[in-house]
Amino acid sequence: MAANADTPMGARPIRYLGGRPYNGGVTEYIAESASAIFQGDFVKLGGGGASVESVDAGDTILGCMMGAQYTLTDGSYVYSNWKPSATAGVVYIADDPDLIYLIQAAGALSTANLGGNVDLVVGAGNTTTGRSAMEIANASATSSTRQLRIVDWHRVDDNDPTTANALWEVVVNEHHFKTTVGID
Repeated sequence: MAANADTPMGARPIRYLGGRPYNGGVTEYIAESASAIFQGDFVKLGGGGASVESVDAGDTILGCMMGAQYTLTDGSYVYSNWKPSATAGVVYIADDPDLIYLIQAAGALSTANLGGNVDLVVGAGNTTTGRSAMEIANASATSSTRQLRIVDWHRVDDNDPTTANALWEVVVNEHHFKTTVGID
């Protein structure tokens, strides 16, 4: 098997726990953060819950950004894969706590890490494609609490789980709707 391609893409919902396919369901949220948000970025509620922003490693996750809508200075509406920095708008978030996501590892994991927990590596998104560069941190695979739980390796012919940059199926372990702690 050839080496896995190093092409971070952020997260992509693929199905729900229990096996149902992802149906495209999203929730609309306000996004007023100063930083850009890309398709595939995991996001959190910020600003006292009034706005959505990209997560950092260790943050509680609301869901995955699937698209954005914002207004240009000339008054025209833009529907896009990403929300530029310093631009207010709305973002569409796959926020169901039972979603399973596909995401690339930043290095090498192994099938021994199944059921383990990992944090995210946050990278700069691509402003041409609007895609995220988030990956899972291979060095953080542990039984300790982390943002994501590894459910399985993605079982396709060109994905080798024993080498770097493999695709993994994960569920959000530290989800906003599953925690008992609210936001200020």
